Amino acid sequence: MRNELLALCTLPFLISCAPVKPMVSTCGEGFSGHKETKLDYEEDDIVMKWKTKAKKKSEFWIKLRPSNDFKDKLVTIVGVDGRLPDGTFTSPNWLNIDGRWTTQPGKKFVLCVPDVPAETEYKFDVIIEDIGTLDPRLEVTN
Repeated sequence: MRNELLALCTLPFLISCAPVKPMVSTCGEGFSGHKETKLDYEEDDIVMKWKTKAKKKSEFWIKLRPSNDFKDKLVTIVGVDGRLPDGTFTSPNWLNIDGRWTTQPGKKFVLCVPDVPAETEYKFDVIIEDIGTLDPRLEVTN
């Protein structure tokens, strides 16, 4: 019994010493961390935070959480011109994905936040087939 107890007590130590694999970014080398926001579909309503902040050179995740009524709708994300802190416009090409999925629960869009000055604001449209369009903003931080 004593040997079994000793083996159990050392198990957490062994697990904590196992090598940890670093997260490989979908966006590529140099990108780290992520910020997540949720896109909820409920009866007659779509809910998503209007403005979110995310660090530059990170991933911005939009997680889909549809109700049963919206499961088979097509979701499209389209880049729109944004604005740099000096007032000049950014290209809508910052959007790195084609952004078309059916509203499967748990699906996520992964947007790559470019290495741009803090306070750059990116705009994009989230279009839900036959339901409506949201126009959220992403503000880049250091």
